[in-house]
Amino acid sequence: MRFRVIIFCLIIFIAIYVFSLRHETSFKNLSALTGDIALVGENASSTDGGEPVVASVPMLPRKLDSVRAAYMTMYTAATPSKLEKLVAYAKKNNINAFVIDVKETEGMLFFPLDAYDTYGDKDIASASYLVKRGPSIVAKLREQGFYLIARVVAFPDNVYAKKHLEQALLHKSNGALWKDRKNNYWLDPASKEYWTYLVHVAKAATKAGFDEINFDYIRFPSDGSLKQIQYPYWDGTTPREETIKNFFHFLSSNFSDTDVTISGDMFGQVLVNSDDMGIGQKLEIALPFFDVIAPMTYPSHYIDGFAGYKNPAEHPYEIIDYSLKEAQKKMASSTVPVEERAKIRPWLQVFNIGAVYDGAMIRKQIKALTDNGLMAGYMLWSPSNVYPNFMD
Repeated sequence: MRFRVIIFCLIIFIAIYVFSLRHETSFKNLSALTGDIALVGENASSTDGGEPVVASVPMLPRKLDSVRAAYMTMYTAATPSKLEKLVAYAKKNNINAFVIDVKETEGMLFFPLDAYDTYGDKDIASASYLVKRGPSIVAKLREQGFYLIARVVAFPDNVYAKKHLEQALLHKSNGALWKDRKNNYWLDPASKEYWTYLVHVAKAATKAGFDEINFDYIRFPSDGSLKQIQYPYWDGTTPREETIKNFFHFLSSNFSDTDVTISGDMFGQVLVNSDDMGIGQKLEIALPFFDVIAPMTYPSHYIDGFAGYKNPAEHPYEIIDYSLKEAQKKMASSTVPVEERAKIRPWLQVFNIGAVYDGAMIRKQIKALTDNGLMAGYMLWSPSNVYPNFMD
């Protein structure tokens, strides 16, 4: 019996030892990718209880006239093998920039944020290896010459909503947090306190080394039980587009004295629609407040029959060409001076909804941009972060 106990303990010891080696190896691989780079951000102290991290000289934001970007999640960025593949893909396909999530719908962050507990759940953030590794990954990508865009998901934020019910959208029937179809919680688009938090996150991202801040979900909810929403701040009578315009103005005023480029994602239909689609988004109201407007011109997201096409997803060139021509009409009639208007840099579809989006489909979308004189570039969107080659 004693012999069996000894053998059992020996097996357990060996298993723990092997696991620790594997765990250490995975982080060594990550360190090999990121290098020994000092943490840049608001927290220049240790993030894991070890030796203090010495802050480096802040990395100033850079400008890039023509951006050719690919999107990646923060999890892809923090996984060495996936990041290496994306970097190799970028070099092969003339990609010069990356869009990386720095705050997504869960509320997780890609870098340390000073006084995070004031706004959300500090325990969740500090437990994430993303927070510990994010800044060094950013620095390494900059070192390789990539322009970096921080994607900040705005009004859906599960962590913040749970922490701040007084600013969150609630369900009229039971007072519980309201959820959209993806089970995400939302903050009131009229909450100025939450606006301040978004700016706090965005400015921390610039200190972490990002060149541009890309705000997504800058709108009212578009799906779910919309009639059951109880808004703590929005009065229900102020036009939604006015509320969103005020938010745009707030963002612009908070970055007016910086060299940081700010961009805003909008539905692709804003290029052609005359109304705010019930979500507060109109191209005209955004033009003076952003450096770049990024319409999500995914052909699969246009309604069947749009511009006369039964399945818009099968006609990427035609759908984007039509949308851009309509957008140019709107911009031509805008009272905003040309030098003060945002540039248009669309998101392009790289996912298989409605049609298979291979390299040829990417090229068709890019051709629609160049044929319409759009030289600000494009951003490729693949939720899986897997992209087909499209360069000959």
